Amino acid sequence: MTILPKVLDQLRQQPDETLPCCWNQREVTVRLGIPHYQDKLELHYQLPTSTFSRFRHLGLIIEFEQATELALHDDEMRLPAEARVLMEEFGPVVLKNAYLPGNIEDAGHRNRFPHLSFHRDRNEHQPTPYSLFYRNPFDDIQKYTRTASTLFISNQHARAELQATGLGIAPSTDLSHTHLYTEVHNASLIKDYLGTLILEQPWDRVQGTGEICLQDNRQLMHASYYHNASRDGYRIGVRYLG
Repeated sequence: MTILPKVLDQLRQQPDETLPCCWNQREVTVRLGIPHYQDKLELHYQLPTSTFSRFRHLGLIIEFEQATELALHDDEMRLPAEARVLMEEFGPVVLKNAYLPGNIEDAGHRNRFPHLSFHRDRNEHQPTPYSLFYRNPFDDIQKYTRTASTLFISNQHARAELQATGLGIAPSTDLSHTHLYTEVHNASLIKDYLGTLILEQPWDRVQGTGEICLQDNRQLMHASYYHNASRDGYRIGVRYLG
C-alpha cells in the first residue's frame, strides 16, 4: 500500500474535490469523507479550535476503477506502515472496489454492531488497535449490497456531544461505549449529521463489489446505522490488526 503524495497534497489544498490519479498502476479516484470536519464541529458546538485538534478532515475514500486485490495485512495481522500513516491524518480509510487475497480472506469474524451504539473494539493497551471492516465480494451473503451502514466519529466529537446533551464526562473517562443520537429521528440524522458531523460508510456498491474500511480504535468510535426499524443488514467482516 503506497501513499499518494502528490494527490494528497492537492487534496489538502482542495479538500472539496474528487481527484483522479494512478495508484500502483490502477486508476483510482480519491476524496475526503468529511472535508473541513474540524470547522464543522467548532461551528456546531461553538467550541474553540483546540477542542477538535485531532482531524482537520475526516475520512479518506479511495475508489478503484477496476476490482483490485489488496494485501492489507500479513499473516501476523500487521498493517503496512503506509496504512497507519493515512489513518493518523485522516481517520477512517475506505477502499472501494477492492478485496483481500484468498489466503487472508477468512482471518477474523463477522459482527453486526448495535444501532447508534458508538464504541471501540480495542484500546491503547492492546497490540492490535486497528480494525478492518470488510465486505467480501466473493461471499454468498456479503456480495450483496448491505442496507445497514457503519458510522464513525472522533473521540473528541463524542466528548463534545456528551457534554452538549448534559452527560459531560471527565477527559480521563474511558470512551469504550456510549449511545449517541438515539433520540434524533432518522430523517433528521440523515439531513443534519451524516456527511457533515458523522462519517457514513454505506457499503452500497453494486453486487459483487468489495469494500474495506480501516480505522484506529484509539482515536475513533463506530456504530451501525439502520435506516429503518427492521435492523436490516448482514454481519460485516471484522478483524483486528497491529
